[in-house]
Amino acid sequence: MSCLDLTGLDQGFRLPVGLVPSLSDGCPSTPIPFASCLEHGPYAFGVEPPTYRTPVPTLPPGQRNQWDYVEAGTYGVSLPLGDGSNIIWYLGVDTALTPRIGVSTTLDYITWNKLAVSSAASDSNVVIAPTTSCDAGGLLGGFGITRLPGGSLAALVSAQGVKLRSRRDAFDWCLHTTGDGVHWALDRDSPVYKLGLPGAPDDYITEVRGFLAMGGGYLALAQVVHERDAPLRHVALYFSPDQTTWHLSNVLSGALRADSQGHGAVFVTVPGYAEPLLVWEKLDSRTTATTLYFARLVVDDSGLRAVTADLFSQPALQPGPLGLWDSGQLFAWTQEFLSVGGNWRMVYGGGAGTYNTAVRSRGAGYVDWVAEQLGFVSSPAEDTVTVVTRPFRWGGRTLALPSALVIQTSTGGSAAVEVWCRSDTTTLSASLSAGAAALVVDSTTLRRLQTCPEPPFGQLRVTLPAGGRLYGWRQG
Repeated sequence: MSCLDLTGLDQGFRLPVGLVPSLSDGCPSTPIPFASCLEHGPYAFGVEPPTYRTPVPTLPPGQRNQWDYVEAGTYGVSLPLGDGSNIIWYLGVDTALTPRIGVSTTLDYITWNKLAVSSAASDSNVVIAPTTSCDAGGLLGGFGITRLPGGSLAALVSAQGVKLRSRRDAFDWCLHTTGDGVHWALDRDSPVYKLGLPGAPDDYITEVRGFLAMGGGYLALAQVVHERDAPLRHVALYFSPDQTTWHLSNVLSGALRADSQGHGAVFVTVPGYAEPLLVWEKLDSRTTATTLYFARLVVDDSGLRAVTADLFSQPALQPGPLGLWDSGQLFAWTQEFLSVGGNWRMVYGGGAGTYNTAVRSRGAGYVDWVAEQLGFVSSPAEDTVTVVTRPFRWGGRTLALPSALVIQTSTGGSAAVEVWCRSDTTTLSASLSAGAAALVVDSTTLRRLQTCPEPPFGQLRVTLPAGGRLYGWRQG
Protein backbone atom coordinates (compact mmCIF):
# COMPACT_ATOMS: atom_id res chain seq x y z
CA MET A 1 0.00 0.00 0.00
CA SER A 2 1.08 3.57 -0.55
CA CYS A 3 2.43 5.69 2.28
CA LEU A 4 1.53 8.82 0.36
CA ASP A 5 1.82 11.96 2.46
CA LEU A 6 -1.10 14.25 1.60
CA THR A 7 0.11 17.14 3.77
CA GLY A 8 1.29 19.02 0.69
CA LEU A 9 -2.26 19.61 -0.52
CA ASP A 10 -3.62 23.15 -0.48
CA GLN A 11 -5.57 22.70 2.75
CA GLY A 12 -7.62 25.85 2.26
CA PHE A 13 -8.68 24.98 -1.29
CA ARG A 14 -12.17 23.75 -2.22
CA LEU A 15 -13.51 23.06 -5.69
CA PRO A 16 -16.33 25.39 -6.75
CA VAL A 17 -19.75 23.86 -6.12
CA GLY A 18 -21.16 22.10 -9.18
CA LEU A 19 -17.84 21.72 -11.01
CA VAL A 20 -17.64 18.00 -10.19
CA PRO A 21 -20.78 15.88 -9.58
CA SER A 22 -21.70 15.66 -5.91
CA LEU A 23 -22.19 12.29 -4.24
CA SER A 24 -25.57 13.51 -2.96
CA ASP A 25 -26.70 14.24 -6.54
CA GLY A 26 -26.42 10.55 -7.39
CA CYS A 27 -26.35 9.64 -11.08
CA PRO A 28 -29.19 11.32 -13.01
CA SER A 29 -27.69 9.85 -16.20
CA THR A 30 -24.82 7.45 -16.72
CA PRO A 31 -23.75 5.15 -19.57
CA ILE A 32 -22.09 2.82 -17.03
CA PRO A 33 -23.52 1.58 -13.68
CA PHE A 34 -20.70 2.73 -11.40
CA ALA A 35 -20.73 1.59 -7.78
CA SER A 36 -21.21 5.21 -6.69
CA CYS A 37 -24.50 5.22 -8.65
CA LEU A 38 -26.00 2.18 -6.89
CA GLU A 39 -27.19 1.13 -3.49
CA HIS A 40 -25.27 -1.84 -2.12
CA GLY A 41 -26.60 -5.15 -3.38
CA PRO A 42 -25.75 -8.68 -4.58
CA TYR A 43 -24.40 -7.51 -7.91
CA ALA A 44 -21.87 -8.68 -10.44
CA PHE A 45 -20.17 -6.19 -12.76
CA GLY A 46 -18.67 -6.65 -16.20
CA VAL A 47 -17.68 -4.98 -19.48
CA GLU A 48 -18.93 -6.16 -22.84
CA PRO A 49 -16.23 -7.31 -25.26
CA PRO A 50 -15.59 -4.96 -28.19
CA THR A 51 -17.32 -5.67 -31.47
CA TYR A 52 -14.08 -4.69 -33.24
CA ARG A 53 -10.50 -3.88 -32.27
CA THR A 54 -7.91 -2.79 -34.80
CA PRO A 55 -5.27 -5.49 -35.38
CA VAL A 56 -2.71 -2.86 -36.43
CA PRO A 57 -2.26 0.86 -35.69
CA THR A 58 -4.42 2.99 -37.94
CA LEU A 59 -2.52 6.28 -37.47
CA PRO A 60 0.37 5.74 -39.88
CA PRO A 61 3.86 6.41 -38.48
CA GLY A 62 6.26 8.57 -40.43
CA GLN A 63 9.24 7.47 -42.49
CA ARG A 64 12.52 6.70 -40.74
CA ASN A 65 13.77 10.28 -41.18
CA GLN A 66 10.54 11.83 -39.88
CA TRP A 67 9.56 13.07 -36.45
CA ASP A 68 6.90 10.39 -35.73
CA TYR A 69 8.72 7.25 -36.86
CA VAL A 70 9.20 5.53 -33.46
CA GLU A 71 5.95 6.70 -31.88
CA ALA A 72 2.83 8.10 -33.56
CA GLY A 73 -0.11 8.54 -31.23
CA THR A 74 1.02 7.23 -27.84
CA TYR A 75 -0.93 10.11 -26.29
CA GLY A 76 -3.45 12.23 -28.12
CA VAL A 77 -6.45 14.54 -28.07
CA SER A 78 -9.40 14.30 -30.47
CA LEU A 79 -12.01 17.07 -30.66
CA PRO A 80 -14.98 17.22 -33.05
CA LEU A 81 -15.16 19.78 -35.82
CA GLY A 82 -18.35 21.30 -37.20
CA ASP A 83 -18.23 19.28 -40.44
CA GLY A 84 -18.44 15.88 -38.74
CA SER A 85 -14.70 15.22 -38.79
CA ASN A 86 -12.27 15.44 -35.88
CA ILE A 87 -9.07 17.38 -35.34
CA ILE A 88 -6.29 15.37 -33.71
CA TRP A 89 -3.16 16.33 -31.84
CA TYR A 90 -0.84 13.41 -31.13
CA LEU A 91 2.54 12.70 -29.57
CA GLY A 92 5.28 11.63 -31.94
CA VAL A 93 8.84 10.49 -31.26
CA ASP A 94 11.73 10.20 -33.72
CA THR A 95 14.77 7.91 -33.73
CA ALA A 96 16.57 10.30 -31.38
CA LEU A 97 13.61 9.82 -28.95
CA THR A 98 12.62 13.49 -29.20
CA PRO A 99 8.91 14.06 -28.43
CA ARG A 100 6.85 16.58 -30.37
CA ILE A 101 3.14 17.14 -31.03
CA GLY A 102 1.61 17.02 -34.49
CA VAL A 103 -1.81 17.67 -35.99
CA SER A 104 -4.08 15.59 -38.20
CA THR A 105 -7.74 15.27 -39.08
CA THR A 106 -9.86 12.17 -39.41
CA LEU A 107 -13.47 11.24 -39.92
CA ASP A 108 -13.40 7.79 -38.36
CA TYR A 109 -9.84 6.95 -37.13
CA ILE A 110 -9.41 4.79 -40.23
CA THR A 111 -8.17 7.42 -42.70
CA TRP A 112 -5.94 10.19 -41.36
CA ASN A 113 -4.93 13.46 -42.98
CA LYS A 114 -1.70 14.82 -41.52
CA LEU A 115 -1.93 18.57 -42.04
CA ALA A 116 1.17 20.07 -43.62
CA VAL A 117 1.83 23.31 -41.74
CA SER A 118 5.48 23.75 -42.77
CA SER A 119 7.66 22.95 -45.77
CA ALA A 120 10.07 20.76 -43.78
CA ALA A 121 9.51 17.20 -44.99
CA SER A 122 10.74 15.63 -41.75
CA ASP A 123 8.23 17.39 -39.49
CA SER A 124 5.67 19.07 -41.74
CA ASN A 125 2.69 18.55 -39.39
CA VAL A 126 4.45 19.39 -36.10
CA VAL A 127 2.63 22.20 -34.27
CA ILE A 128 4.16 22.13 -30.77
CA ALA A 129 7.89 21.66 -30.34
CA PRO A 130 10.42 22.92 -27.76
CA THR A 131 10.93 26.69 -27.78
CA THR A 132 13.66 28.74 -26.14
CA SER A 133 11.99 29.27 -22.76
CA CYS A 134 9.49 27.14 -20.80
CA ASP A 135 10.11 23.90 -22.69
CA ALA A 136 13.64 24.43 -24.01
CA GLY A 137 14.80 21.23 -22.34
CA GLY A 138 12.35 19.15 -24.35
CA LEU A 139 8.79 17.86 -24.07
CA LEU A 140 8.15 15.04 -21.60
CA GLY A 141 5.26 13.51 -23.56
CA GLY A 142 2.18 14.21 -21.46
CA PHE A 143 -0.21 16.93 -22.61
CA GLY A 144 -3.86 17.97 -22.61
CA ILE A 145 -5.91 20.23 -24.90
CA THR A 146 -9.33 21.74 -24.29
CA ARG A 147 -11.72 23.98 -26.20
CA LEU A 148 -12.33 27.34 -24.53
CA PRO A 149 -15.51 29.44 -24.48
CA GLY A 150 -15.63 31.24 -27.81
CA GLY A 151 -14.01 28.39 -29.74
CA SER A 152 -10.28 28.96 -29.20
CA LEU A 153 -8.07 26.23 -27.74
CA ALA A 154 -5.56 25.88 -24.91
CA ALA A 155 -2.94 23.22 -24.26
CA LEU A 156 -1.02 22.22 -21.15
CA VAL A 157 2.23 20.52 -22.16
CA SER A 158 4.67 18.87 -19.76
CA ALA A 159 8.26 19.83 -20.49
CA GLN A 160 11.71 20.54 -19.09
CA GLY A 161 12.82 24.10 -18.48
CA VAL A 162 15.63 25.93 -20.20
CA LYS A 163 17.99 25.63 -17.22
CA LEU A 164 17.77 22.64 -14.91
CA ARG A 165 18.89 24.39 -11.75
CA SER A 166 16.91 21.86 -9.71
CA ARG A 167 14.51 18.99 -10.25
CA ARG A 168 11.61 21.48 -10.11
CA ASP A 169 12.73 22.85 -13.50
CA ALA A 170 12.33 19.40 -15.06
CA PHE A 171 8.54 19.34 -14.77
CA ASP A 172 7.15 22.56 -16.23
CA TRP A 173 3.54 22.91 -17.29
CA CYS A 174 3.70 25.09 -20.40
CA LEU A 175 0.49 26.81 -21.51
CA HIS A 176 -0.09 27.25 -25.26
CA THR A 177 -3.07 28.87 -26.98
CA THR A 178 -4.39 28.93 -30.55
CA GLY A 179 -7.34 30.15 -32.57
CA ASP A 180 -7.15 27.55 -35.32
CA GLY A 181 -5.56 24.44 -33.74
CA VAL A 182 -2.48 24.78 -35.93
CA HIS A 183 -0.61 27.95 -34.98
CA TRP A 184 0.12 27.79 -31.26
CA ALA A 185 1.62 30.52 -29.08
CA LEU A 186 3.36 29.94 -25.76
CA ASP A 187 1.67 31.95 -23.01
CA ARG A 188 3.98 34.49 -21.43
CA ASP A 189 3.06 33.25 -17.92
CA SER A 190 4.51 29.80 -18.66
CA PRO A 191 5.43 27.73 -16.79
CA VAL A 192 2.07 27.89 -15.05
CA TYR A 193 2.95 25.04 -12.67
CA LYS A 194 6.03 23.17 -11.48
CA LEU A 195 6.68 20.40 -9.01
CA GLY A 196 5.03 20.74 -5.62
CA LEU A 197 7.04 21.89 -2.64
CA PRO A 198 8.96 19.28 -0.59
CA GLY A 199 6.50 16.98 1.15
CA ALA A 200 3.72 17.53 -1.39
CA PRO A 201 2.26 14.52 -3.23
CA ASP A 202 3.71 15.88 -6.50
CA ASP A 203 7.17 16.88 -5.27
CA TYR A 204 8.98 14.35 -7.52
CA ILE A 205 6.95 14.05 -10.74
CA THR A 206 3.92 15.87 -12.12
CA GLU A 207 3.12 15.10 -15.77
CA VAL A 208 -0.14 16.57 -17.07
CA ARG A 209 -2.39 14.23 -19.08
CA GLY A 210 -5.89 15.68 -19.06
CA PHE A 211 -7.19 19.25 -19.42
CA LEU A 212 -10.83 20.37 -19.39
CA ALA A 213 -12.57 23.76 -19.44
CA MET A 214 -15.80 23.84 -17.43
CA GLY A 215 -18.28 26.51 -16.44
CA GLY A 216 -16.57 27.33 -13.15
CA GLY A 217 -12.92 27.02 -14.19
CA TYR A 218 -10.44 24.45 -15.46
CA LEU A 219 -9.49 20.93 -14.38
CA ALA A 220 -6.27 19.06 -15.08
CA LEU A 221 -5.28 15.44 -14.47
CA ALA A 222 -1.63 14.51 -13.97
CA GLN A 223 0.51 11.55 -13.08
CA VAL A 224 2.26 12.42 -9.82
CA VAL A 225 4.98 10.81 -7.71
CA HIS A 226 5.90 11.67 -4.13
CA GLU A 227 9.68 11.55 -3.59
CA ARG A 228 9.39 9.40 -0.49
CA ASP A 229 7.23 6.85 -2.38
CA ALA A 230 9.08 6.90 -5.73
CA PRO A 231 8.50 5.28 -8.15
CA LEU A 232 4.92 4.64 -6.99
CA ARG A 233 2.59 6.52 -9.36
CA HIS A 234 -0.73 8.22 -8.62
CA VAL A 235 -3.24 10.37 -10.49
CA ALA A 236 -4.00 13.83 -9.10
CA LEU A 237 -6.67 16.40 -9.90
CA TYR A 238 -5.82 20.11 -10.20
CA PHE A 239 -8.03 23.17 -10.48
CA SER A 240 -7.44 26.63 -11.95
CA PRO A 241 -9.79 29.62 -12.14
CA ASP A 242 -7.84 31.16 -15.02
CA GLN A 243 -5.45 28.57 -16.62
CA THR A 244 -2.38 30.13 -14.99
CA THR A 245 -2.88 29.62 -11.24
CA TRP A 246 -3.19 25.93 -10.35
CA HIS A 247 -4.18 24.23 -7.10
CA LEU A 248 -3.66 20.55 -6.30
CA SER A 249 -7.17 19.49 -5.32
CA ASN A 250 -6.72 15.84 -4.41
CA VAL A 251 -4.78 12.67 -5.13
CA LEU A 252 -7.30 10.35 -6.75
CA SER A 253 -5.39 7.09 -6.40
CA GLY A 254 -3.74 7.33 -3.00
CA ALA A 255 -4.74 3.82 -1.93
CA LEU A 256 -3.53 1.86 -4.96
CA ARG A 257 -1.00 -0.93 -4.48
CA ALA A 258 2.46 -1.09 -6.04
CA ASP A 259 1.16 -3.69 -8.52
CA SER A 260 -1.88 -1.56 -9.40
CA GLN A 261 -0.82 2.04 -9.77
CA GLY A 262 -2.50 5.07 -11.33
CA HIS A 263 -0.46 5.73 -14.47
CA GLY A 264 -2.61 8.52 -15.93
CA ALA A 265 -6.15 9.58 -16.79
CA VAL A 266 -7.96 11.73 -19.36
CA PHE A 267 -11.41 13.24 -19.81
CA VAL A 268 -13.80 11.69 -22.35
CA THR A 269 -17.26 12.70 -23.53
CA VAL A 270 -19.94 10.12 -24.33
CA PRO A 271 -22.69 10.96 -26.88
CA GLY A 272 -25.97 11.81 -25.15
CA TYR A 273 -24.46 12.21 -21.67
CA ALA A 274 -23.51 15.55 -20.12
CA GLU A 275 -21.14 14.33 -17.41
CA PRO A 276 -17.60 13.70 -18.69
CA LEU A 277 -16.07 10.36 -17.78
CA LEU A 278 -12.45 9.39 -17.31
CA VAL A 279 -10.42 6.77 -19.10
CA TRP A 280 -7.91 5.63 -16.51
CA GLU A 281 -4.57 3.92 -17.07
CA LYS A 282 -3.72 1.34 -14.42
CA LEU A 283 -0.10 0.14 -14.34
CA ASP A 284 1.08 -3.21 -13.01
CA SER A 285 4.59 -2.59 -11.66
CA ARG A 286 5.45 -6.31 -11.92
CA THR A 287 5.16 -6.29 -15.70
CA THR A 288 4.81 -2.51 -16.35
CA ALA A 289 1.83 -3.33 -18.60
CA THR A 290 -1.01 -0.79 -18.56
CA THR A 291 -4.75 -1.44 -18.76
CA LEU A 292 -7.63 0.99 -19.39
CA TYR A 293 -10.60 1.47 -17.05
CA PHE A 294 -13.63 3.75 -17.09
CA ALA A 295 -14.07 6.05 -14.10
CA ARG A 296 -16.02 9.07 -12.89
CA LEU A 297 -15.15 11.96 -10.60
CA VAL A 298 -17.28 12.47 -7.49
CA VAL A 299 -17.05 15.08 -4.74
CA ASP A 300 -18.30 14.25 -1.25
CA ASP A 301 -20.67 16.48 0.69
CA SER A 302 -18.53 17.02 3.76
CA GLY A 303 -16.91 20.31 4.62
CA LEU A 304 -13.71 19.07 2.96
CA ARG A 305 -15.47 18.47 -0.40
CA ALA A 306 -12.85 15.85 -1.25
CA VAL A 307 -12.83 14.60 -4.84
CA THR A 308 -12.45 10.89 -5.52
CA ALA A 309 -12.41 8.73 -8.64
CA ASP A 310 -14.85 5.83 -8.83
CA LEU A 311 -13.22 3.24 -11.10
CA PHE A 312 -15.48 0.66 -12.69
CA SER A 313 -14.43 -2.65 -11.21
CA GLN A 314 -13.68 -4.40 -14.51
CA PRO A 315 -11.18 -3.21 -17.15
CA ALA A 316 -12.51 -1.59 -20.30
CA LEU A 317 -9.57 -2.71 -22.43
CA GLN A 318 -6.59 -4.94 -21.69
CA PRO A 319 -3.34 -5.37 -23.67
CA GLY A 320 -3.76 -7.45 -26.80
CA PRO A 321 -2.42 -10.98 -27.31
CA LEU A 322 1.34 -11.46 -27.55
CA GLY A 323 2.63 -10.45 -30.96
CA LEU A 324 0.07 -7.73 -31.65
CA TRP A 325 0.90 -4.03 -31.81
CA ASP A 326 -0.76 -3.24 -28.44
CA SER A 327 0.27 -6.32 -26.42
CA GLY A 328 2.32 -4.37 -23.86
CA GLN A 329 0.84 -1.04 -22.85
CA LEU A 330 -2.33 0.94 -23.57
CA PHE A 331 -2.64 4.73 -23.31
CA ALA A 332 -5.77 6.89 -23.00
CA TRP A 333 -6.71 9.73 -25.36
CA THR A 334 -8.87 12.75 -24.55
CA GLN A 335 -11.84 12.52 -26.92
CA GLU A 336 -15.54 12.40 -27.61
CA PHE A 337 -16.60 8.86 -28.49
CA LEU A 338 -17.63 8.62 -32.15
CA SER A 339 -21.01 7.21 -33.14
CA VAL A 340 -20.33 4.94 -36.12
CA GLY A 341 -22.87 2.46 -37.48
CA GLY A 342 -24.60 1.86 -34.14
CA ASN A 343 -21.31 1.61 -32.28
CA TRP A 344 -19.31 3.85 -29.97
CA ARG A 345 -15.71 4.18 -31.15
CA MET A 346 -12.76 4.97 -28.87
CA VAL A 347 -9.26 5.79 -30.11
CA TYR A 348 -6.31 4.82 -27.91
CA GLY A 349 -2.53 4.54 -27.97
CA GLY A 350 -0.59 1.35 -27.53
CA GLY A 351 2.64 -0.52 -27.98
CA ALA A 352 4.07 -4.03 -27.83
CA GLY A 353 6.82 -3.07 -25.42
CA THR A 354 6.72 -2.15 -21.74
CA TYR A 355 9.05 -0.18 -19.48
CA ASN A 356 10.96 -3.44 -18.93
CA THR A 357 11.72 -4.03 -22.62
CA ALA A 358 13.80 -2.35 -25.27
CA VAL A 359 12.29 0.62 -27.12
CA ARG A 360 9.58 -0.55 -29.51
CA SER A 361 7.29 1.41 -31.77
CA ARG A 362 3.99 2.76 -30.46
CA GLY A 363 0.93 3.85 -32.36
CA ALA A 364 -2.80 4.51 -32.21
CA GLY A 365 -5.80 2.39 -33.11
CA TYR A 366 -9.44 2.16 -32.11
CA VAL A 367 -12.01 -0.11 -30.53
CA ASP A 368 -15.80 -0.34 -31.10
CA TRP A 369 -18.54 -1.24 -28.63
CA VAL A 370 -22.27 -1.45 -29.32
CA ALA A 371 -23.57 2.02 -28.44
CA GLU A 372 -24.80 2.31 -24.84
CA GLN A 373 -23.58 -1.21 -24.04
CA LEU A 374 -20.25 -0.80 -22.26
CA GLY A 375 -20.17 -1.78 -18.60
CA PHE A 376 -23.07 -3.60 -16.94
CA VAL A 377 -24.44 -4.81 -13.63
CA SER A 378 -26.17 -8.18 -13.31
CA SER A 379 -26.79 -11.03 -10.87
CA PRO A 380 -23.70 -12.94 -9.69
CA ALA A 381 -25.66 -16.21 -9.60
CA GLU A 382 -27.46 -16.06 -12.95
CA ASP A 383 -30.69 -15.41 -11.08
CA THR A 384 -33.30 -12.67 -11.03
CA VAL A 385 -31.90 -9.49 -9.51
CA THR A 386 -33.28 -6.04 -8.66
CA VAL A 387 -30.80 -3.21 -9.14
CA VAL A 388 -31.49 -0.13 -7.04
CA THR A 389 -29.86 3.21 -7.73
CA ARG A 390 -28.94 5.72 -5.10
CA PRO A 391 -31.35 8.66 -5.01
CA PHE A 392 -30.45 11.07 -7.80
CA ARG A 393 -31.25 14.69 -8.44
CA TRP A 394 -33.99 14.68 -11.08
CA GLY A 395 -32.56 16.45 -14.10
CA GLY A 396 -29.17 16.88 -12.45
CA ARG A 397 -28.30 20.57 -12.19
CA THR A 398 -29.97 21.55 -15.47
CA LEU A 399 -32.81 24.06 -15.53
CA ALA A 400 -35.17 21.94 -17.66
CA LEU A 401 -36.56 18.85 -15.92
CA PRO A 402 -36.74 15.70 -18.07
CA SER A 403 -40.00 13.95 -18.83
CA ALA A 404 -38.59 10.42 -19.24
CA LEU A 405 -35.93 8.02 -18.10
CA VAL A 406 -34.40 5.88 -20.87
CA ILE A 407 -33.08 2.58 -19.51
CA GLN A 408 -30.69 0.33 -21.40
CA THR A 409 -30.81 -3.45 -20.75
CA SER A 410 -29.79 -6.62 -22.55
CA THR A 411 -32.99 -8.60 -21.98
CA GLY A 412 -35.65 -6.18 -20.82
CA GLY A 413 -37.34 -6.55 -17.45
CA SER A 414 -39.43 -4.31 -15.26
CA ALA A 415 -38.67 -0.86 -13.87
CA ALA A 416 -40.11 1.45 -11.27
CA VAL A 417 -38.98 4.97 -10.49
CA GLU A 418 -39.99 7.04 -7.51
CA VAL A 419 -39.88 10.80 -8.00
CA TRP A 420 -40.48 13.15 -5.14
CA CYS A 421 -40.67 16.75 -4.09
CA ARG A 422 -40.22 16.91 -0.33
CA SER A 423 -42.72 14.36 1.03
CA ASP A 424 -44.85 14.24 -2.12
CA THR A 425 -43.87 11.00 -3.88
CA THR A 426 -45.05 9.45 -7.15
CA THR A 427 -44.17 5.94 -8.32
CA LEU A 428 -44.08 5.15 -12.04
CA SER A 429 -43.73 1.61 -13.40
CA ALA A 430 -43.22 0.03 -16.81
CA SER A 431 -42.18 -3.17 -18.53
CA LEU A 432 -38.91 -2.87 -20.40
CA SER A 433 -38.02 -4.34 -23.74
CA ALA A 434 -34.46 -5.28 -24.59
CA GLY A 435 -32.27 -2.36 -25.62
CA ALA A 436 -33.42 1.18 -24.88
CA ALA A 437 -36.81 1.54 -23.21
CA ALA A 438 -38.39 4.72 -21.84
CA LEU A 439 -40.19 5.21 -18.55
CA VAL A 440 -42.30 8.33 -19.12
CA VAL A 441 -43.31 10.82 -16.43
CA ASP A 442 -46.92 11.94 -16.77
CA SER A 443 -47.63 15.63 -17.29
CA THR A 444 -49.27 16.13 -13.87
CA THR A 445 -46.23 14.77 -12.02
CA LEU A 446 -43.89 16.75 -14.23
CA ARG A 447 -45.71 20.03 -13.47
CA ARG A 448 -45.49 19.28 -9.76
CA LEU A 449 -41.74 18.65 -10.04
CA GLN A 450 -41.26 21.85 -12.02
CA THR A 451 -42.86 23.93 -9.27
CA CYS A 452 -41.04 22.18 -6.43
CA PRO A 453 -39.34 24.76 -4.15
CA GLU A 454 -36.41 22.35 -3.73
CA PRO A 455 -34.56 20.16 -6.24
CA PRO A 456 -36.70 17.05 -6.86
CA PHE A 457 -35.14 13.60 -6.61
CA GLY A 458 -35.76 10.16 -8.03
CA GLN A 459 -34.73 6.56 -7.43
CA LEU A 460 -34.77 3.77 -9.99
CA ARG A 461 -35.38 0.04 -9.44
CA VAL A 462 -34.82 -2.36 -12.34
CA THR A 463 -35.67 -6.04 -12.00
CA LEU A 464 -33.77 -8.21 -14.48
CA PRO A 465 -34.41 -11.86 -15.39
CA ALA A 466 -31.66 -14.43 -15.03
CA GLY A 467 -28.76 -13.39 -17.22
CA GLY A 468 -30.11 -9.87 -17.70
CA ARG A 469 -27.77 -6.88 -17.75
CA LEU A 470 -28.38 -3.23 -16.91
CA TYR A 471 -26.04 -0.96 -18.86
CA GLY A 472 -27.12 2.52 -17.83
CA TRP A 473 -29.83 5.16 -17.96
CA ARG A 474 -30.28 8.70 -19.15
CA GLN A 475 -32.90 11.35 -18.65
CA GLY A 476 -34.62 12.74 -21.71
